[in-house]
This record gives sequence, C-alpha cells and structure tokens, in this order.
Amino acid sequence: MAAGKAKVPHWHPNQLRHLFATEVRKEHGLEAAQVLLGHSRADVTQIYAERNEELAASVAAKIG
Repeated sequence: MAAGKAKVPHWHPNQLRHLFATEVRKEHGLEAAQVLLGHSRADVTQIYAERNEELAASVAAKIG
C-alpha cells in the first residue's frame, strides 16, 4: 500500500440489503421491510433488518 493512501474497509454488497432492511424497518415497521425485500415470512426479514434498540429504550422509558 502506498504511503498516504487510506485503506478501504472490507465490505460485501449484501451489507446494502441489510442496511436497507434495517432503515425500512426503523421508519416503517417490519411488515414494510418484509414486503420490500420480497420475503414471504417475517422471520426471514428479521435476519436482515436489525432491531431498533432506540425505540425499545424509548418505549421502556415511557412505560417504566
């Protein structure tokens, strides 16, 4: 590697699918992510779309 050049982090194109699924789930819910990803079952979508931990913390703070 030449001096002064930044190393590009390793990534995989499937990370884009995970990011998309997570953002859709965060903004519009699991069902929307499921439909947009073309999954027939929500449990498959949950593999791609990460849980919204901020939402969980917010709900817990509100309900105690």
